[in-house]
Amino acid sequence: MFSKCFYIDIKLNHPFLRKVSTSKLAKEFLGVSTDELWKALIDQGFLSESRELTDKGIKAGGEPKSFNNVNYVAWPSSFDPLNRNLLGTKEVGSKLKVSPQRINKLLNTGGFIEKATKGWSITKLGRRMGGVEKTYTPTGAKYVLWPEKTIDNNRHFKQIFKTLSNSDIEPEKTEEESPSKEKSTLNMPKGKYKTNDGHYVRSRAEVIIDNWLFENKLPHAYERSVPIEEQVVCDWYIPSFGANTTKSVYIEFWGMETDMYLERKKEKQAIYRKYSEELYLIELEDKDLNDLDRVLSSKLTGAGINVAHT
Repeated sequence: MFSKCFYIDIKLNHPFLRKVSTSKLAKEFLGVSTDELWKALIDQGFLSESRELTDKGIKAGGEPKSFNNVNYVAWPSSFDPLNRNLLGTKEVGSKLKVSPQRINKLLNTGGFIEKATKGWSITKLGRRMGGVEKTYTPTGAKYVLWPEKTIDNNRHFKQIFKTLSNSDIEPEKTEEESPSKEKSTLNMPKGKYKTNDGHYVRSRAEVIIDNWLFENKLPHAYERSVPIEEQVVCDWYIPSFGANTTKSVYIEFWGMETDMYLERKKEKQAIYRKYSEELYLIELEDKDLNDLDRVLSSKLTGAGINVAHT
């Protein structure tokens, strides 16, 4: 009889496995906490109260597995027992009064979906937000559905959809008044230095970097909330659709030396390392501004972006 060890989960990263552990299904495919998924599996009868696989769970594709003598349950990566109300881009567009094409472009810019041979595929970041990839059988075109709760309440989605409105911006604050950017980009006051592409940044050094990105025709966003569990705001974001890379590219300029700033710098670097398989971090310092063309070009090349061909 299969034992009661289902609370122990194994990370499965083999690219050819079609089934994944409960924790991987929760975090990477459904965009929910493992505890939330455990509760749904038990409430819906796929697992018993002791987290043993039931007949219903077996019929849904659940399979007992063992790794290094540890037992766990594997599920089809497409399995979704949460009974969520999933919306396509047509329904999302209807809610926001814009076209589905515009919604796809915004989601692509945010790094949640990417262009497939036919249609749109979901990215790892998109899965973390709860997106579910589907295939339209007659044509083989891929598309992505989103939980209505994510569309309405997720802070990362609110940020990208904010570009559809002309909401007012709060009064400016000086750089000295705002040493930390991590509260929220939704209500963040803009900087006081205007760049060539119309961004308002927080220092003259950031003007130089932003202008360089603009002059080299690199699509970019300033102060974008990074779509992860932790609340992190990057200095610049380069969407994957504008670059020869499958990873989202984030640029951080470390321009201050206060104790609080340096402590937050260490925290952010650790967070970026945690998501290094999905996010590509480029770090710049004051000294790099003296030879920005060479330094930033080289770092972008490492990210798969050839500036000479953008």
